[in-house]
Amino acid sequence: MDAKNRKGAALLEHGLPNRPEFFLDVELWPMEDPRERTRILDAFIGWAETHGFVMSDQLSQPSLILVRLRANAINANLLLNHRDIRTVDLPPRMGLALDLLTADVNQFPQVPAPPNNAPRIAVLDSGITAGHPLLSAAIGDAQGFVAPDRDAADVAGHGTFVAGLALYGDVAAQIRSGQFIPQLLLLSGRVFNDDDLDETTFVEKSVDEAVRYFLQNYQCRVFNLSYGDLNKVYDGRHVRGLAYTLDRLSRELGVLFVVPTGNLRDDQLPVDPIAGYPDYLLEPASRMLDPAPALNAITVGGLAILDATENARRNAHTIEDMPIAKPLQPSPFTRSGMSVGDAVKPDFVEEAVMRHFGMEEASESKASVLSQ
Repeated sequence: MDAKNRKGAALLEHGLPNRPEFFLDVELWPMEDPRERTRILDAFIGWAETHGFVMSDQLSQPSLILVRLRANAINANLLLNHRDIRTVDLPPRMGLALDLLTADVNQFPQVPAPPNNAPRIAVLDSGITAGHPLLSAAIGDAQGFVAPDRDAADVAGHGTFVAGLALYGDVAAQIRSGQFIPQLLLLSGRVFNDDDLDETTFVEKSVDEAVRYFLQNYQCRVFNLSYGDLNKVYDGRHVRGLAYTLDRLSRELGVLFVVPTGNLRDDQLPVDPIAGYPDYLLEPASRMLDPAPALNAITVGGLAILDATENARRNAHTIEDMPIAKPLQPSPFTRSGMSVGDAVKPDFVEEAVMRHFGMEEASESKASVLSQ
């Protein structure tokens, strides 16, 4: 294999970081025999240390061997010619964003606890705000799985927001009904941080530990993972990284993962998205993000909800705000399949776009109903 074919999609697109030192993720050729995996991994780590790399983390699973290295501009290119290396790529980059439904949380009655026999769902994300008035009664456990602090609290707000969606589904309908009544027991596992600086450890290890913990202690078999690695746009090659880990855990433990296709950022849309829609959704740059290609997981794409922005709804005669997509058409931001061997992805689609959705009757003390 030549050097170019060893470059992952993000490394091909962005090149090496323009910094004195940076992290790179190295995937070695897979070995099913654990003794052979250990031999190859030990030999590679020894080689890397000899050439000035510093190992940050390692992951050894059947069919997946990963090493995260601190590299520099001088030694990084050596990796592209190492015979045991399958791919070299940039570490994960998350593009988490919150499109918020807003309302005064104080207007709702106290939330009751879910039934004692309520089904369980685990949200693996950036943690949870355990004292949130709409969630706390339904939280059965919250744990952190990110070293070194292993804190379960949600600093970013994303995990709390996703937990609310997992618990209540159509939050707008709950607001209109005037009450929130949970029917699920909510479990939260913090498996990543939202700071783009948590590059030292593999999210695959945190997810593996979290799934085993919630399965063993709560017999939970349904896991929501609203995660997308912007540095791993699926390139049509083998399933790697987190997608492989989810497939392996599904087979081994009999659990179910629900993951998104991932979203396009605003700056990734064409200059004229209205004219380019929906063709740009089928371009290679719009393909799914890891772990969406996982074959054993349910991958969900997004449908547009609204055909007018908040400003357009307030001013019916405005001509400045033109919708890109009509309701129930593919969201202008959703990514698309296929997966390995042209396996159909996403498996399902659901209403997803909530930007511009404002609760105009809310009081002055507005707060997000889910990410407070």
